[in-house]
Amino acid sequence: MLSSSNTSLREQRWESLAPSEEARDLARTARDHFTSLGSLGLTRRAVVGDRDVDELWSALLEAGYPQIGVPEQFGGVGDAIDLTVLLEEAGRALLAVPLLTTVAACQLLLEAGLGDDRLGQRRSTVGVAEGRVRDARVTCGPVRVLHGADADSVVLVVTGDTSVHVVEVDLPSPGAVISGSVNDLDPSRPIAELTLTDVEVRRHEGFPTTDYHQLLGPVRMCIAADLVGVAAGALERTLQHVLDRRQFGRQLAAFQAVKHQMTDAYVRVEKARSLVLGTALAVRDEPMRPRTGQLSLFALGSSIDAAVDVASRCVQLLGAMGVTFEADAHLYLRRSHQTALALESASAAFRAAAEIERESHV
Repeated sequence: MLSSSNTSLREQRWESLAPSEEARDLARTARDHFTSLGSLGLTRRAVVGDRDVDELWSALLEAGYPQIGVPEQFGGVGDAIDLTVLLEEAGRALLAVPLLTTVAACQLLLEAGLGDDRLGQRRSTVGVAEGRVRDARVTCGPVRVLHGADADSVVLVVTGDTSVHVVEVDLPSPGAVISGSVNDLDPSRPIAELTLTDVEVRRHEGFPTTDYHQLLGPVRMCIAADLVGVAAGALERTLQHVLDRRQFGRQLAAFQAVKHQMTDAYVRVEKARSLVLGTALAVRDEPMRPRTGQLSLFALGSSIDAAVDVASRCVQLLGAMGVTFEADAHLYLRRSHQTALALESASAAFRAAAEIERESHV
């Protein structure tokens, strides 16, 4: 029999899978704020080459969004559940600033025990590279990172033969070379290529190679939450279209084939959202556990699949409008494919999760 204290803790954990009223208030406030800042309009402009992130970033920094999910001792507020709720709204708004990469970098530093009171204050990016760390200097790359050209620092998981290091490097630094955008699919979230050659690190910590997936758990959680928001935004836009549009004298939403497509899209989004919230709960309560790393892989893989699939359905169900620039369907499709390149592919994430499961039964 479980003790009453254990039962209470278990009930609290289950309740966290449904965001609290405070978290839902945060979501509503963030959504309204992003709308008032004209986030979608800025993303449209960024896609055609008119990209200026400084003013929007300053507004987000002033609102304290990059410090959500950072412990109070480092000047932050809220927990992993609050962070995923915020990032879903950021994904829904298709923000053209490095909020996702900044908070993901913060969470990686926290997971590695490298937190300080500067977390979230600077624009950051995050990635994984093969290389070496020796005498507080790192050599690795090339590695592709989201918003690399916008970043003031980069936090990397550097894998070697016998260990894994989490390192933070200031940008620019001697020996750090950042290319321009290497993928033009979504210029509002550009990918840069980064190479580090004997670069001094600001801080670092080493871990055994077995900790690789656990270290990346919070990063995957952040990316997955953003992708859930992209998928949810595409679903809402599609739903509004099929409710408003008529064909052959009937509402589009009345056709059974359309209903099936919308239902499938809804299920994909809800499945991914549940896995993201479950990962946030594990990251908050059981960090650096193999099961937490495995759950983050499931969340990332499902969120990638959901975002790409639902954004594609959005283009399809909007018909001829879906392939026009003005309809915005392409913005969700661009964002979903670009963000899917941040870490593992969906298939690689599911394969890694299966390997963790197999190893647990050996």
